[in-house]
Amino acid sequence: MTSTPRARDRYRAAVTVLTGVTSAAALTSTAWIASGAASQYAAEQADLAAAEQSAEAAQLEYDAALAAYQKRLEYSNNGPQKLLRPASPITPKPAKAPSRLALRYVPAPTQVGAGGTVSKPRAETKAKQRTNGGGGSASSGGGSTTTPPPPPPPPPPQSSGS
Repeated sequence: MTSTPRARDRYRAAVTVLTGVTSAAALTSTAWIASGAASQYAAEQADLAAAEQSAEAAQLEYDAALAAYQKRLEYSNNGPQKLLRPASPITPKPAKAPSRLALRYVPAPTQVGAGGTVSKPRAETKAKQRTNGGGGSASSGGGSTTTPPPPPPPPPPQSSGS
């Protein structure tokens, strides 16, 4: 089916109108959302400014009352007085005296790890060897799965001096 020039013009006009309406709706909704956000931000800023202004007024009032109180204390009938702090129910701890720390260097013993004997394994160890597949009987000493103890460490070098 072939389209006639008249039908083609109608479709072209319809697409143009639809595009224009969609663009106008998008711009309108974007502007509406932006204006709502701007008015909300302005309201928040106004609230912050009012809170800051009331805090400054309260601070000024407090400072004036404190100055008047101190002036009354200084020039009362009894003469100048010091400001008295209210008694605290908590008594402060006395300050600790600084402790003295003395470093002392102790020389190492001449032989490290000297002395002592190596004993035979206990019965518990022998039982573990049998359950781990030690192979031989515990009394014969053959087929042991334990490794021999490591050799003792070499003696430290002799130090000459203190």
